[in-house]
Amino acid sequence: MILVDTSVWVNHFKSRNEDLVRLLLSDSALIHPLIIAELACDTPPEPRTQTLNSRVGWVRR
Repeated sequence: MILVDTSVWVNHFKSRNEDLVRLLLSDSALIHPLIIAELACDTPPEPRTQTLNSRVGWVRR
């Protein structure tokens, strides 16, 4: 398991990160609740919601 830092998520939302996609698809990515809070405060709604909801089910509308 790999803890994914906020900066990795932010960069992924700007430009798809294939390494992160592979981690998500293999259920190898971890995220801390504080990172989710940081993302909620500082990134545009899409693709954040799409990525977190479709891959890890953490974002609820």
